[in-house]
Amino acid sequence: MESSSPFLSDAEVADLCAPLRRGAAQARYLRERLGVPVKLKPNGRPLVSRMLLERVLAGIPPNHWPDRGDSRSAPSLDVDAYLRHLAKRNRA
Repeated sequence: MESSSPFLSDAEVADLCAPLRRGAAQARYLRERLGVPVKLKPNGRPLVSRMLLERVLAGIPPNHWPDRGDSRSAPSLDVDAYLRHLAKRNRA
């Protein structure tokens, strides 16, 4: 059954982590054994990105994953180009 949700359901996580049933134990298993980045939901259950799980299971190394907000790899703003744009806009 293919899901359109970007995150695994609790049932999918339970199947993946069986026989573990507690959220903290499942999160530990996913992080430490499978190497999947996991966050916790407010109810303590693991929040698992379907895309990242698929990448881990496919053997794609983390350095080939999409940017997850690391500001060091974010493109820098071209301030000069922006100022030129504003100057053109103000002249018109």
